[in-house]
Amino acid sequence: MRSLRVCHVIGSLDAGGAQAMLVKLLSRLGDQSVDSHVVSLLMRGPMSQSLRRLGVPVRFLDVRGHRDVPRGVLHLSRVLKDLRPDVVQTWLYYSDLVGGFAAKLACRRLPVIWNIRTNSLVPGVHKLSLIGTARTCAWLSARLPARIVVNSLSGLRWHVQFGYAPDRLLLIRNGFDTERFRPSELARRAIRRQLGLPDSTRLVGMISSVRPQKDHATFLDAAAVLARRFRNVHFLLCGDGAVWHNEPLRRMIEQRQLSGRIHLLGIRGDMPVVQASLDVAVLASVVEGFPNAIGEAMACGVPCVVTDVGDSADLVGDTGFVVPKGDADGLARRCQELLTLPSDQYRDRGLRSRQRIRQLFDLDRVVEDYVRLWHEVADRPLAPMSEGATKPPRRAA
Repeated sequence: MRSLRVCHVIGSLDAGGAQAMLVKLLSRLGDQSVDSHVVSLLMRGPMSQSLRRLGVPVRFLDVRGHRDVPRGVLHLSRVLKDLRPDVVQTWLYYSDLVGGFAAKLACRRLPVIWNIRTNSLVPGVHKLSLIGTARTCAWLSARLPARIVVNSLSGLRWHVQFGYAPDRLLLIRNGFDTERFRPSELARRAIRRQLGLPDSTRLVGMISSVRPQKDHATFLDAAAVLARRFRNVHFLLCGDGAVWHNEPLRRMIEQRQLSGRIHLLGIRGDMPVVQASLDVAVLASVVEGFPNAIGEAMACGVPCVVTDVGDSADLVGDTGFVVPKGDADGLARRCQELLTLPSDQYRDRGLRSRQRIRQLFDLDRVVEDYVRLWHEVADRPLAPMSEGATKPPRRAA
């Protein structure tokens, strides 16, 4: 029997959580007999090189904006006719919509699996065009996709209330590579040397693209409090937009007098090193699904402080701290608590953080769940899914 051919359709290959999960997923398929292809609706992004290094063929369609949807559907349908996949796996709302229509245009029997990576949509935080696309997807959810993967329990529940067909939804959380993300004293020293800091410097970091829903302002407010209390604590921001020529971010930093205490790394290709260099990892989001950055930090043995959004609290468990969103004083207080722990208690927090990821959020189990799902919708079933893959209750009438 030939390999199962799966075509992944994603909006862009910029650095982001969905893109990172796609790369992790494809990197661990190994001997699963899956022939993977990726189609990006936009042009090249930094993650395209990661896919090419894996030997995954990548195509770019240059579909731009909602006015370009009809052309995008037609172009993608031609690509799918050429590829002849067994399954189309789409990622994020826009790709769900375009990929869903294109797959049915290419072949009415071609199964499509949507993939939702957001726990909720909030006007003022998310663009109205995105919310409109999600509403259209909700209306079509009982017709176009065979299944809909959601990566957080909170997101699954919210999308049922939003109007998505409950019997299509399936929970498959993110998984983490604990061989790649692991504690490293070498990484700790290397990042401090790069930043010109003594080895004794404590680093509090937030790994995230700079977007409104990530609420960097609250992180910076907490950093300003900590900077006044600790001389040896510095702060680190890493991700798309975390650069000094980002004027709004630079102004926020200068207003809080943090310019000499904060380091902006932008997009990095050595995230295991960056994560392992931290003493405390923070996520200040006001909206979140299932945060990859926090799971990676925990795998590196870094205690975390997160806001109570999405599945962040479930991910951290009792290994770190959870505060209300927007609570800068709470973030600062909990970070201070971790920074002032006796060394043996701090090490225990880190060990328990890593152990929690290894026991509950193993990447290989996530990969197995995706492969079983692809075989199921392609009518080539394997063994039943793991307990990590969960269907929702039906929506109340």
